[in-house]
Amino acid sequence: MHISPFIGHIPDLSKTGFDDSFYQSMRDDFNALFDAGLFKQVALQPAYYLVEIKNKNNVSTGLVAMTSMQEYNDQNILKHEQTISKKEKLHKALLTSRKAMIKPVALLMPHQKTLQQEFEAIKIKSKPILRIRFPDLTTTQKLWRVDAPVLIKKITSLFEKKINKVIIADGHHRFASLARLQSSKNPASILSIYFSPDQMQVSTFYRVVKKRSSQSYEQLIKKLREHTTTWQKTTSIIVERGCIHLFLKGELYRFRLKSSGSQPVHLSFSEQILGPVFEIHKETTSKRISYVEAPQNETERGRILEEHKDEFVFMLPPLTTHQILRNKKILPPKSTLFSPRIMNGLIVALT
Repeated sequence: MHISPFIGHIPDLSKTGFDDSFYQSMRDDFNALFDAGLFKQVALQPAYYLVEIKNKNNVSTGLVAMTSMQEYNDQNILKHEQTISKKEKLHKALLTSRKAMIKPVALLMPHQKTLQQEFEAIKIKSKPILRIRFPDLTTTQKLWRVDAPVLIKKITSLFEKKINKVIIADGHHRFASLARLQSSKNPASILSIYFSPDQMQVSTFYRVVKKRSSQSYEQLIKKLREHTTTWQKTTSIIVERGCIHLFLKGELYRFRLKSSGSQPVHLSFSEQILGPVFEIHKETTSKRISYVEAPQNETERGRILEEHKDEFVFMLPPLTTHQILRNKKILPPKSTLFSPRIMNGLIVALT
C-alpha cells in the first residue's frame, strides 16, 4: 500500500472550542471557519498522525496518512458494499467546494503486529498535539504527530511490503467521488485512517421497507413465512449469527433464512427477501427502502420503532471485522456501521 505523510491542519483551541456549535458550523461551511483562522497548520514538514479514540467501552488507535488513489484504481482498496447514487453526487460537490479533506476515509487493514507495536511506542514516548472530548464527555480523541524521518521511512516501508489489500470501512462515497473528479489538476491521494481488525467494531443499520400499495400486510407476512424458517413471535431481541428480527405494527418476530450458506446474511436477505417478497431489486435507487442506524439503548429503539410502526423494520445481526476481511462479494448498501468514527475537522488536509 503506497502511503505518504502530509501537512496537516488542526483546530486552534486557543481561538475556538471543539463543541457542537463548532462542529455543525464546520460541516455547513468549513471554508468560512478556515478563512477566519480557526484552524492552524501543525508544522511546515509533512508527517503521519496517530489518532486514539477512547470511550467507556473501547480504545482504538489508527494511522492517518495520504493514500495513493492508484491503489483504489488497481483494486487494492476494496469496497465491500454498494454506494447510493445521490450520496456520491453530494460528496463530489463538497470536495469541489471545500478544497480540503476534513475527514479521513477509514480503511480496515489486516493485523500487523510490528505496526501496532510502533503505534503504542509513539503514544508512550510523545505527547499528543490535540486532545478533545467529543461528541460527549465520555469520549476522548487524541492526535499525535509522527515526524521523525526514521519513523516515517519505517512506516512507509511496512505498508509497502506488508499491506497489500485493505477494505473501505467508511468512505465508499468519497472514494467514488474523488475517482470521478481525479485528473491532472485534482488530488492523486486521499486522506485516510488505517485500523486493524482488533481496533474496530461493527454494528448495523435497520432496514425500513415500505410495501407497495397493491400489497397487503397479510399477503406479505405469508410470503415472508414461505421464504424463512423458525418463524416465531417474540418479545426480545437476541443478537446471534443468522438470526433476523422484524418489527411491524407493534409486533416483534424472529426468523432465519432458509438457505444462506457461507455468505453474509445481508447478501442473502437481499436475494431471498427484498427481491422475491418486496419486489425491490436495486437497493441503491429504490425509494421503498431506507436505513436507520441501530440504536444503543432501549429508549431510542422504542422511538424508532414507533416512528416506523406501519413499515417493515428488519434488524439484521452485525458482521465481524474478520467476516468482512474474508468476504469476496460486494454487500448491499448500509450493511455495516464501523466504529470508531473519526470526527470531521480533527485533522484536515488541503487539496
